[in-house]
Amino acid sequence: SGCGGGEMAFNQLLRMSQWLRRLPTGQRTLVGKDALGNAYYEVKSSSGVSRVVEGAKGETEEDFDPSLLPAEWASWLNKRRQEPPTAEEIDQNRKILARTLQRAARLEEERRKELEAASGEDVKTLNEPRKSKQQKKSHASLGKDDFEPEPWTPS
Repeated sequence: SGCGGGEMAFNQLLRMSQWLRRLPTGQRTLVGKDALGNAYYEVKSSSGVSRVVEGAKGETEEDFDPSLLPAEWASWLNKRRQEPPTAEEIDQNRKILARTLQRAARLEEERRKELEAASGEDVKTLNEPRKSKQQKKSHASLGKDDFEPEPWTPS
């Protein structure tokens, strides 16, 4: 669906996690767990080292939602970072995100108040196209076949 290559990579990781459970524990190394209980492993094989996730509830490929993985762990799985994330790093990033969302909400509210003060109207109506009194009157008197566009001159 919407994620394209990223979703395909996660699906491959999930297929790997299905056989991961059957491997002897000596071939896989637990690297960490996230707050959701997902376990992250490095698996050594003759072709190299793979990184896989095992869902907290043993989800199958169809049931697992990769968008719920912490971004830091997703980056580690896809080898965009060498070291696995620490709990402190994830916590710090969540706090930054929360502050950013609070600031965005505050700015949006300030902007809404500015627009209301400038227009003297409720902001909800500002999103609708405005029609002048002349337009409202002329459109009301026109029939469906009587429409004539107004002249337009480039500015």
